Amino acid sequence: MVILPDGTKFDMKWKSVSFIKDGIQLIFEIVPMFDRADIVLIPSEYAWGDYTDIFSLDEREDIIYLLDKINWRREIDLLEVDMSPTFCREGEFIPPPGTLEWTLAGMELEHLNLFDPDERLREQKGKDLYLLLESKFAQMALGDVRIPRCCVIEGSVLARLTLPILESNPEVNLIFED
Repeated sequence: MVILPDGTKFDMKWKSVSFIKDGIQLIFEIVPMFDRADIVLIPSEYAWGDYTDIFSLDEREDIIYLLDKINWRREIDLLEVDMSPTFCREGEFIPPPGTLEWTLAGMELEHLNLFDPDERLREQKGKDLYLLLESKFAQMALGDVRIPRCCVIEGSVLARLTLPILESNPEVNLIFED
């Protein structure tokens, strides 16, 4: 976790990065990419408009600037999209059920803060560890696995690594949802 002099925080995880201020946690989704910079989805000014009572548009610009300037132990590209920001109270964010991050091992791994600037691992090592765990998680999957088609992005870890493993897993019934 990165703590700034004014007490605000940034917390980078495998599939999300949070900005935390005054007990409010703003979560940006990350699309892990297989062999290029991971994509951080930033709500557009238009989508942010209904939430300026929580963080103003000026604060939005400051958050984006800082997020981009922190020397994370992973490459990221910021992409503005028309999606509403996600907020919760600090510490109340729970990863979606059925994801690697939702498992006990995934939660333990997230607490290691492998992408923090002061982490001793080389930049690629944290990502390599997650890629290994994503593949093991897909190999061990059982039953129905539902994946929204809109989440299958060319070049993403999901498309390049996870889906091929799930498709070859005889214990999985892969269901694509529109």
